[in-house]
Amino acid sequence: MAQRSIHVLRQPAATPSRWPPLLFLHGGYVDARCWLPHFLPYFASHGYDCHAADLPGHGRSEGRACLDRLGLDDYLADLTPVVEGLGSRPVVIGHSMGALLAERLLERSLAEAAVLLSPVPPNGTLESSLSLFLRHPGFISAVATMSSGVFDDDGMRLLRDIYFTPATQRDELLRLVRIVQPESARAIAEMAMLGWRWPLPRDDPRSPLAELCRAHPRLAAAQRHGCSDGGNGCRPDGHGIRVEDDAQAGGSGV
Repeated sequence: MAQRSIHVLRQPAATPSRWPPLLFLHGGYVDARCWLPHFLPYFASHGYDCHAADLPGHGRSEGRACLDRLGLDDYLADLTPVVEGLGSRPVVIGHSMGALLAERLLERSLAEAAVLLSPVPPNGTLESSLSLFLRHPGFISAVATMSSGVFDDDGMRLLRDIYFTPATQRDELLRLVRIVQPESARAIAEMAMLGWRWPLPRDDPRSPLAELCRAHPRLAAAQRHGCSDGGNGCRPDGHGIRVEDDAQAGGSGV
């Protein structure tokens, strides 16, 4: 199968340094523009060459027509040439589904280190999804409606209550909804059943791996644990830290 072209946003370091490049991987239902407001400028100003990739079928990358047939391994296969083209192994910073892909890049020794922001639970998303559905019966239909580009007050309120903090302002949410898009049905199913996957052993298990897990209390309760096993930096904040105004604080934590 032909390799899909992957679009990458790039922001060079403000001053040359010896730091490894940074590769940012977005979560589900959005694209690489979620890193533009805070994270790319922050790290570029601190001497890092920054690269944020649109996953296949997202943003300006190829694959939108066959999005629902793309799984996590397809995302990884199309990302691999991007990683190899950076010149040196990057530190990968992934959010949610992107954090899962960052872990798999580490499994394949394609990354120098990884930082996982609000990662997918080790046992997958099935339990948390069922819990959210029971607590918020309109959640699934609201996600489908918003991913098709339709937003109403009820949907915006649900988005804020589940994924962000109560203090999140409407204009902050609007910055996110402008880049919301459909997600692969296959990738969603694979994340739900993640607990059935046997992880690959890493060539170098000493590769640095840090987790910053900022789960809103409702989402954390649904997941039972706010982060993957062994994580650190957990705090009761919004899962959607990509666009909120306090994302610079998250950048300093990274």
